[in-house]
Amino acid sequence: MKKAILAATAALSAIALYAQAHHSISMIEISDPHWLSGTVVRFKAVDPHVMIELAERQSDGSTRRWILEGPRMARYERVLEQAGHSADQPIIHVGDTISLCGFPLTKQYDPAKMYDDWKPVNGRFLHAEVLTLPGGRMTAWGPYGKMDNCLRPKDTPQSWIEFLNRDALARQLWCTGKSYTTRVAAGAPKALIRQVDGALAQPCG
Repeated sequence: MKKAILAATAALSAIALYAQAHHSISMIEISDPHWLSGTVVRFKAVDPHVMIELAERQSDGSTRRWILEGPRMARYERVLEQAGHSADQPIIHVGDTISLCGFPLTKQYDPAKMYDDWKPVNGRFLHAEVLTLPGGRMTAWGPYGKMDNCLRPKDTPQSWIEFLNRDALARQLWCTGKSYTTRVAAGAPKALIRQVDGALAQPCG
C-alpha cells in the first residue's frame, strides 16, 4: 500500500512539473522558426491554450496536418479586443486560410502527451507566435517564442513596422524576445531587425 501511495505521489509530482514547464520559454526551440500556410480545419478557444488544427497543402496536392498551440484565454481576449472583436466574434473560422510563424518544442518534450484531443501526426506541433489572418492582417498570438526570429529576408520592413506599431501585444513580444541571449537563430536578418527597431514608435527599453 505504501509503495502504491509513493508511486501515485511521484506521478502527480511529475504531472505538476510537466504542467508548470508547459508554460515556459524553456520548452520552446526559439532558434527554429517555421512559417506555414494552410486551411483551418479545427479551432477551439479554451484554456490552457487556444488551439488550431491546420491543413498545409503540399506541392503534390496532398495535405499535412499541424497542431498549433496559442495563447491562454485571457491573452486571446486581449487579441480580440485589439482587433475590435467581442468574445463571441472569433477572428479565426474553420475554412479560413491563414499563415503563421511558430516554434517547435525542444526535444525533451513530447507534444502528444500534452493534449488528448490534439495529438499531432509525426510530431507536427508548433507554438504559434504570429498569425497572418485572411485579408493579410498580422496579429500577435502565443507568447513563448522569439518574434524577431520570425523575420525572413524577403519580408519588407514596413509591414513589420506597421504591425508592431499597431499591435501592442506584438511589440511587447518583440521587445521581450530581444532580451533572450541563448538559443538565438543565426539566420535572422540582423539588418532588417535593426531597421524595424529604428522605426518603432515606442522603442524597446
